[in-house]
Amino acid sequence: MRRSLLIAIVMLLLLPAAASAHARLEGTSPPQGAVVKTEPSAVVFTFDEPVEGNFGAVRVYDADGERVDKGDAFHPNGEGPKLGVHLKPGLPDGSYTATYRVVSADGHIVSSGYVFSIGKAGAAPTETVGELIGGSGNRKVTEVAYGLARGLEYTAIALPVGGVAFPFLCWGGG
Repeated sequence: MRRSLLIAIVMLLLLPAAASAHARLEGTSPPQGAVVKTEPSAVVFTFDEPVEGNFGAVRVYDADGERVDKGDAFHPNGEGPKLGVHLKPGLPDGSYTATYRVVSADGHIVSSGYVFSIGKAGAAPTETVGELIGGSGNRKVTEVAYGLARGLEYTAIALPVGGVAFPFLCWGGG
C-alpha cells in the first residue's frame, strides 16, 4: 500500500503546475518619465504575458485629473501582451498620468501607472497613480465575480488532488 501512495505522489508531482506569476510591466510608450515633443496618438503598456482589459482598463489623465483618452482599450496589432488607449487630439503641453488595471493570465488583477509629458513638463498631477486607479477601478460586483472565478479555479485543482490523497490517507496508513 505504501508503494501505491508513493506512486500516486510521484504522479501528482509530475502534473504540470499552473502558472502563478502575475503579469509584469516590461515597457511603455511613451516611455515612463519621458518628455515627448509631439502628442502621441496612443499610450501603450507592454507586459511579459498576454493580459485582458476592458473599457477603462487603460486611462490617461491630465494634471487636473481629467481624462484625456478616448476610452477605447485595444491590443495593438492584436498582440496580447500589449494594451493601449488612444488619446484625444490636440492635448496641450504638460504632464499626463497613464494608468492600467488588467487581468493577468493567472486571473489576478494588476494595476499601476506612470507620468509622461508632452512638449515640456507641466504642473505635477493633483492625484497619485493609486488615487486615479482607485477611482477608476472595477465595481464591487466585478470584484466579487473575479473572486468567485479564482475560487472555482482553486477548487478545480483541489478536488482531483484531494480525491487521490483521501483514500490513501484513510486506508493506506497502516
